[in-house]
Amino acid sequence: MTFDDFAGSNPAAIKIMAVLPGAPHFSAKKYFQMELFNRRNEIAHWGYVNSKQEEAQLCHTLAVAILAILQEMDRSTVNVF
Repeated sequence: MTFDDFAGSNPAAIKIMAVLPGAPHFSAKKYFQMELFNRRNEIAHWGYVNSKQEEAQLCHTLAVAILAILQEMDRSTVNVF
C-alpha cells in the first residue's frame, strides 16, 4: 500500500490529515513534500534560516503529523504478519 493509499483509508491518518492546513487539496505524499521537506531543503541546502515563528510551528506540526501516520502504518503492518 502506498503512503497516499494508507493516508486516505486509515481512520487515524484521515483524522491527522484533516487538521493540517491545506492538506485536503493534495495527496498526502505531495503535501508533506511541499510543506515540510521543501522547507527543510531551504534551510539545509540554500541557507535560508530567517523563518518566522509561524513557519517553525507549522514545520513542527507537520513533522509530528507525518511521524504519527508512519507509526499508524507500522501498527497496521504488525497486525498483518
